[in-house]
Amino acid sequence: MNSRLRQTFSAFFLRISDLLSIIAAPAATSFVKLLRPTSVEFRRAYDDLFTIIQPHKDVSHKISHRLTNLDDYPFLRDLLSPFRIRPAHLLVLPNGEVCGSRGAEITDTGVLVPDEFPGRSFSRDDLRLIKRSRVLRARRAGQVCSLLDPYCHNYFHWFLDVLPRLRELERFELISGARADLLVPGWMTPWQQSSLRMLAPERNWIRHSARHGLFRLKADQLLVPSTARFNAEVGAPFAAMNPEICVWLRDSFRNAAGIKTAEGDLRIFVSRKLASSRRILNEEEIFELLQHHHFHSVCLEEMSFNEQLRLFARASHVIAAHGSGLTNLLFSNRPKVLELFASGHGIRSDYFQICLALGHNYHPIVCPSENGKNDFRIDLNQLCQALLPKS
Repeated sequence: MNSRLRQTFSAFFLRISDLLSIIAAPAATSFVKLLRPTSVEFRRAYDDLFTIIQPHKDVSHKISHRLTNLDDYPFLRDLLSPFRIRPAHLLVLPNGEVCGSRGAEITDTGVLVPDEFPGRSFSRDDLRLIKRSRVLRARRAGQVCSLLDPYCHNYFHWFLDVLPRLRELERFELISGARADLLVPGWMTPWQQSSLRMLAPERNWIRHSARHGLFRLKADQLLVPSTARFNAEVGAPFAAMNPEICVWLRDSFRNAAGIKTAEGDLRIFVSRKLASSRRILNEEEIFELLQHHHFHSVCLEEMSFNEQLRLFARASHVIAAHGSGLTNLLFSNRPKVLELFASGHGIRSDYFQICLALGHNYHPIVCPSENGKNDFRIDLNQLCQALLPKS
């Protein structure tokens, strides 16, 4: 029997095994224990498994911004008042498991680690797949840290919700002397692979190979870092970031890429002509004006991660509609930022917070949405007023 035929038979029997697991699982799941405590209940019961990496931190931002009427921007205004960030911690679960299509983290006694992200609680279907996964034979591993997240394929969430886990992991490893493998998505974009290799160049990756939503990995030690955002439980504004995370991301990527800390000299206009929503309907007219101010138009969709990193590292001015491409402000050195919002999409504080943390000069403009996709036009006079005083 040649090798190709053997591979075909192997794949066939693997699929049959998967299907039999799915058929058998519903009956077996009634015996699977899965408890769902609140964050407070979980912390009280498992307090001895938490390692505090950094205590509570008080944040008071000082930034050069042009918010002339703060009452028009309540989500931004609230971030200008002092607030508190909860402690950064890492949870160590002996014989912990990662189960299901979304990578739920579970203790060896069947207790689901509470989801720290508001609005991302597990649905009934998620819980069904988690229970079904727990009757499968587990893949074994040593010390593992999971980088799975429901929104990990979004550029912003990858950098602000997923990669910061490496910061807490590295700090823990300095204390413990161990080195963990990383559980990563089964499919990763080129920018995910490039950025992860840049931050963690010699880590072993374990792929999250879920079939039909079923997956089970059992680690000798499962390491669960805290989130870098969503600090409302200690009185901070909704989705408030730890500014030290932004500084760590900036320094880590710039150092890995060999980029010096010199001021930028490049004026960037981020085009959205390839986007499916929040497009600038008068983009050609706008860019004609911006050319007189020495701006360059770029389509980030056509650039590699390394190209985007180096582009924004050189930026002295950035004009862009709200979108995940502005995550690249993490790599800039104090540019002037003009963020364009579509009124129907709302005013979001994500990139304002990056500017707060890194000392960028920030100015928002809100434009009326003209359709259901929140495409909009920029008023030329309003744009000129934003450009000319401090261009």
